[in-house]
Amino acid sequence: MIIKYQNNIKIKYWNPYLQISNYNKNPDDIFKNIFEVLKNYIQDNQIYILGPMNKIGEQYIYLFNIELNEYDDIFFKLYTKERKEYHTLALKNNYNVKISNNNKQQKNSCELWNVSKNDINSGKDLIEWGKLIATVLGFNNMYLQDNSYITCPIRNKIFNKRNFMTPEHEFPLFIIQVLKKRVGYYSLFNFFPYNNNINKRDKIENMINELFKSVNWNDFDIFFSNLNNTIKLINSGKNNIISKKTSLKKEDWKEYFKVIESNYNYLKTNFKQFNSPFYAFRYFDNKNCTFFIDWLEIFQITYKKFITQNYNFYVENKIERIKIPGFEILLNINNELKGCKWICYNMNL
Repeated sequence: MIIKYQNNIKIKYWNPYLQISNYNKNPDDIFKNIFEVLKNYIQDNQIYILGPMNKIGEQYIYLFNIELNEYDDIFFKLYTKERKEYHTLALKNNYNVKISNNNKQQKNSCELWNVSKNDINSGKDLIEWGKLIATVLGFNNMYLQDNSYITCPIRNKIFNKRNFMTPEHEFPLFIIQVLKKRVGYYSLFNFFPYNNNINKRDKIENMINELFKSVNWNDFDIFFSNLNNTIKLINSGKNNIISKKTSLKKEDWKEYFKVIESNYNYLKTNFKQFNSPFYAFRYFDNKNCTFFIDWLEIFQITYKKFITQNYNFYVENKIERIKIPGFEILLNINNELKGCKWICYNMNL
């Protein structure tokens, strides 16, 4: 349930913004601190909380379910109530993911999940709001998983074949962010990728820079030329395309590559002033998303989540591997990010 904020509103709600200048930054007992802050606003395991200001200057009140049990491993859970399956925002104390060897710091850490933008607030609004709520409740560190997707409503129908693992319109947001801004999406909110307590941001940024510098338009021109020659041989009856990772039929493969090449040609026509197609992503937006995203399907990012090997073609019983330019680097970036935890340490306002 979401209620627009008005000055004469009668619902009793908690305003976390009023506590920005007066909150316990490092409570000795995080559970007791949460209870003291929220106890006057909880009724029947529910609480109304004032939400963030949106782009037109409005604030809404969100209804949350709240679970508090001092003796459970998950002693605090807060999640919006307005949806049956997905939440707009959910918070809980972090029990499952170790982010600190210090017991107090581990207990004073939380997890943010199920952040979903709505018609009122953007994803950016909600992430910043979730961090604010957690911080004024006394949490010092926050953990999240990067399962974010971007919606592109005009993708080609070939990417909605039953063989694909994600819906037609969805595409992993982190891929777009690393190409557009050379950082992960959550880095914009001071979350950084950690693996074994080591910040991997510099390593990942170096890999991204290598991708930009080592791949150019000519590399992809050669790739598509080799690909088209192979498909001509297949059309002449030499053999079918065979890939160990897929079960797409020959005609589907032909359409698949045709769509990808068409979008690549659009990018080259409009952004050939850059040294590499990856540089063009600085101009990515929702209006032209199909050209960028449908070209990136050369890496099969929505099929089985991510391609794990280059394409193999069998022509006259001979295996011919056509290497995708930048494949190894982009795969390494993907694997590095998949192994990381996104953590915001030492939160403060």
